[in-house]
Amino acid sequence: MRISLPLLDFLIDAILIAGPFLYITLFERKPALKELGFKSNGAAKDINATAKLFLCLFIYSALISLALSALGLNDIEKVGKVIGTLVQAPPLYLLYFFLVRVLGEEIFFRAFLVPRIGIIPSSIAFGLLHFGYWSVSEMVGAALLGIILAVAYKQNKTIVPNYIAHLLYNLVAVLLLVNA
Repeated sequence: MRISLPLLDFLIDAILIAGPFLYITLFERKPALKELGFKSNGAAKDINATAKLFLCLFIYSALISLALSALGLNDIEKVGKVIGTLVQAPPLYLLYFFLVRVLGEEIFFRAFLVPRIGIIPSSIAFGLLHFGYWSVSEMVGAALLGIILAVAYKQNKTIVPNYIAHLLYNLVAVLLLVNA
């Protein structure tokens, strides 16, 4: 039996989102929403944190790309091919992919894993999750940007800026890759 790509994406996202909620609720016996950083530090602070994080992601992404190019490891064209296929999907699937997948990644890798296993291990796991692009630079870049996202989560103690900055970063990165 072969699982279709949208169904596989849904299963992955269900695990990334529901898994932490169930674990925290059933095994840690704590309020999952609070434990996963579903709170606001106030609109002004959240907007400021989001803007800083978004800019940081782009600056470091450019630096990582330059460093990987200098080392002869920048294979970002592989990512471009995968993204080229993704953007041909129906608009509803794209919307789902941007909104739900990013939420799942932030819940699982930052809000759930960072407090339990730390910044570096959760960021390495985040990088490894990006193996589907078949790109060394994507996995390395995702791991390093995962560190930035993890540090931001620990500092802000809320998932809100991470989610919005990550969503905007992905959206702009896809637009840049598609129009390159």
